[in-house]
Amino acid sequence: LGSTVAYATRADARGLVLAGSTLTAVTGQVVHAVARQVLYALRRRGLCTHRVVVVGLERSVDELITRLRRQPDGGVEVVAACLRSATGDSVAGVPVAGTPDEARTVVRRHHAHAILITAWSEVGEDDLRRLSWDLEGSGIQLFVAPRLTEVAVPRMHLQTIGGEPL
Repeated sequence: LGSTVAYATRADARGLVLAGSTLTAVTGQVVHAVARQVLYALRRRGLCTHRVVVVGLERSVDELITRLRRQPDGGVEVVAACLRSATGDSVAGVPVAGTPDEARTVVRRHHAHAILITAWSEVGEDDLRRLSWDLEGSGIQLFVAPRLTEVAVPRMHLQTIGGEPL
């Protein structure tokens, strides 16, 4: 903008470009902050959220649902759980809708957007691979919660050791 005005008026462009660049950066930051607050407000009202089905062991699912509820503006709504064995019809107030093997069906029945597999689950490597292949092209996302929680992200890095990403 500044360079265009300077060219049109034959003025010194340096000051206009500096002013225009600064104004653009500040405006971008303000718009981003306002948009983020609007999104958080919508999420607290239950809008603009990812509907997920959580798969794992009962205790792990309970802990994950509890952590997710602590951040209502995080954008995750747990609509069902899939457990190999459950002590009741619900876990943390979320209905138990099937077993891990039935996760794809449960996702479709509950109009969910994603499957979230907890860190402690009975879903093996082959099961996870088969599930990811089955979901390919369906629009349903697959998330896997790490076993490490409350670890400083800058202290972690991905490294391949023995052919395994660790």
